[in-house]
Amino acid sequence: MVTNLNAERLDGHYAGNFTGQVPLNNTARCVDLNADMLDGYHAGNSSGEIPISNGSTNDNLGADRLDGYHYTDFATAGHNHWGQTWTGTGTGLTLSGGGTGLSGSGSDRGVYGVGNGLNGVGVSGESGWASGKGVSGLASHGSGTNYGVWGESSSTAGTGVHGSATASSGTTYGVFGGSLSSQGYGGYFVSSSQVEGMAKAGVFGQDFSNTGVGVAGEGYHGGVGVGAWSGSGDMIRAYAGNYPNGTLRFRVDSSGEVWAGTAGDSRVWHAGNDGAGSTLNADLLDGYHAGNSSGNVPISNGSTNTNLSADLLDGYHNGAVSADLLDGSHATAFATASHNHWGQTWTGSGTGLTLSGGTTGLSGSGSTEGVYGASSSTSGKGVYGYASATSGENCGVNGVSESSAGYGGYFVSQSNTSTATKAGVYGRDDSAAGFGVAGHNYYSGVGVGAWSFSGNLIEAYAGDYPDKSTRRFYVDALGNVYADGTYNSFKQTGGSDGAEHRTLYGMTSAEAWAEDFGSAALEGGKATVTIDPVFAQTVNLAVEYHVYLTPLCQEAVLLFVTAKSPASFAVQGVTLDGEPSQCSFDYRIVAKQLGYEDLRLEQVEIPPPVEVEKEKEP
Repeated sequence: MVTNLNAERLDGHYAGNFTGQVPLNNTARCVDLNADMLDGYHAGNSSGEIPISNGSTNDNLGADRLDGYHYTDFATAGHNHWGQTWTGTGTGLTLSGGGTGLSGSGSDRGVYGVGNGLNGVGVSGESGWASGKGVSGLASHGSGTNYGVWGESSSTAGTGVHGSATASSGTTYGVFGGSLSSQGYGGYFVSSSQVEGMAKAGVFGQDFSNTGVGVAGEGYHGGVGVGAWSGSGDMIRAYAGNYPNGTLRFRVDSSGEVWAGTAGDSRVWHAGNDGAGSTLNADLLDGYHAGNSSGNVPISNGSTNTNLSADLLDGYHNGAVSADLLDGSHATAFATASHNHWGQTWTGSGTGLTLSGGTTGLSGSGSTEGVYGASSSTSGKGVYGYASATSGENCGVNGVSESSAGYGGYFVSQSNTSTATKAGVYGRDDSAAGFGVAGHNYYSGVGVGAWSFSGNLIEAYAGDYPDKSTRRFYVDALGNVYADGTYNSFKQTGGSDGAEHRTLYGMTSAEAWAEDFGSAALEGGKATVTIDPVFAQTVNLAVEYHVYLTPLCQEAVLLFVTAKSPASFAVQGVTLDGEPSQCSFDYRIVAKQLGYEDLRLEQVEIPPPVEVEKEKEP
């Protein structure tokens, strides 16, 4: 063999880096060079091969990222938020549409909300339907001291359960905010206040169109459009994502070197920095060019390879090359970016979902119920609200209805059992001057109304509800009033300042009597007195009634009743010497009330006190 012989051709081909030439190992890219292997690996779709973007699934290809994000950045497909607590401003969670906005079930509370703001809302529900309910609570257990709705708020004027709606349009802002600080943002507007310690930027620009520019610079008088300076750090950085977060994709360091890639750590090669170690040796691998587009051998240069791993996982995103794994997990292990939890049911222990912060802890809107809570516990609450502030007009549960036939609060005790511990509404006040239940009509209506199909309309007890109490007062279905005590009134007797009041006691009777009073005069010793026809309609004058007379004159007179009828009675009077009297007189008529003629000292059944054990609520 002749050494150091410099031939013009080799097998008829010239040496060089272009098509048809014998390739030279001179660090320059050989055009159309089809290599058999790349770093010892063939191209293909099987395990152990360099993946090809040809529409087939690459077995066991574990992509490092999906759309630039690692496995740890995603939630698993079967995940839920049980036991989590979210804190922020505004509304914590808004659900809209469907039959029920939110359904919660727990052994203690179906739905629990706390509003800690000055005018906060623990739970807010709204329904726009004519027969819907803003907040609906159901305590389904057939026994125990349970509650349909219970609300809580720690605000001094807050609401445990409340309801609202979003507007169909709003006010948009071309520019929002401003800064007067010499160290603030030239074009980044948050508000007019000067705030120190924020992420600093000379200019922040944002454009939502497909062709616009977030930040544009212009050298109006021949200067530089955009200039970059840095003492020792990078001069330019570009991120994928929303400011100030995102993933570094491009940077120019202080020495002028350009870097790109998924983390901005891949050097951009050019005529000034290529050579040994550049790895740019072959133009083709098994007939495929290297690149980031569909049909290329993918390059790990920080850019998203279309239809490969970062863009597709088990066939998602409708592409050709489909990665089989992402950090060792299939696509079924992840939730999609647009996922929500509508219609899901989570089961566990403790509190299912905790929302804290903002003005409204939880907002639900549905065609039937805005917020629905259910509890199967014997002492549970369907919806629980707690106003923990010790001052202010706050409400544990607040309900509002705008309908002309609606109810601010609607509560039903559905169990059809005859027990003394049942009530549609139970109200309790622990102070010495408060009211267990208070009704207030803001205009001229009734403060509190009572209806009963066949039972007593009103009952009043002395003692604690529902045990160790004695019935003292009731009104039956016919309107009859019964009281265990005297019938009294009080009148002011202490002067104009009202410093003293006295009790007047009403008379009672063994039978249902009614009475009327009047005056008349004798003419020729006789008088016929017509009974007031209106009074006559309230009593039964066809049965025995009584007339009492009192003479009004200056001489002794004998008065006596000579006849009685349902319409009148006759009176005669004479002096002591037997002469007809001309005297005037007063009379009093006592008659049986109509419909109660046969009643006399009827027996009243007073139920014995009920003995139950109950836990005092907070």
